[in-house]
Amino acid sequence: MSLPDGARSAARVLTTVATVLVTVGFVAVSVASWSLFVTVDDGGGANIGGGILALFGLVVGGLGLVLLVVSGVVAVTRRIRGRLST
Repeated sequence: MSLPDGARSAARVLTTVATVLVTVGFVAVSVASWSLFVTVDDGGGANIGGGILALFGLVVGGLGLVLLVVSGVVAVTRRIRGRLST
């Protein structure tokens, strides 16, 4: 049983979106860590912004990791179904 081209392109799009989300999350957490630990501001303004950025990065990166796991499960399922049908 062969998959239609639409399913293959959907899997590629899912993997690409997940990779972009993980990258954006990693960059956001990196910038937030730099803001919070390297540029120590005792006034509190940079700490609040850095904390919000870190939270955003963790959420986006976590969503990207979940999508990568989902795309991996889809790929494994597709391979197993391909072996069973031949």
